[in-house]
Amino acid sequence: SSSRFVAIAGDGKRNVNIEQGTEKQVFFDVMAYDGLGEVTFNLTAKAVAPAPPEEAKIVTNLPLRPAAPPVSKTGAGVVKASDPADFIFPSNYIDGTQGFALTVSSFPAVKFAGGISYLLRYPYG
Repeated sequence: SSSRFVAIAGDGKRNVNIEQGTEKQVFFDVMAYDGLGEVTFNLTAKAVAPAPPEEAKIVTNLPLRPAAPPVSKTGAGVVKASDPADFIFPSNYIDGTQGFALTVSSFPAVKFAGGISYLLRYPYG
């Protein structure tokens, strides 16, 4: 079984015998893909004996976050009106986690804007 964010190894089913009055844990191998969002797991347990059969369902939502912490990168430069400038933004980010801003100003201290913005959000970004 799989979704946009995770894949469960095998068919996603386990058969276990649980004696009356006891408990057991069941484990599944789950692989998370690169992404950012929420994953919903639908768990169903069925008892076939004693008759009539019983069923219990649980729906659990878990956040999926990147393994690495957020990264802020800033840069600054000077462009003369007579010289064209090219900007290449990074492209190796996980979808949904990137954000870009380009600030243009005639004021030279604008080069500190990225660092100041980061400090205003730190550590809660």
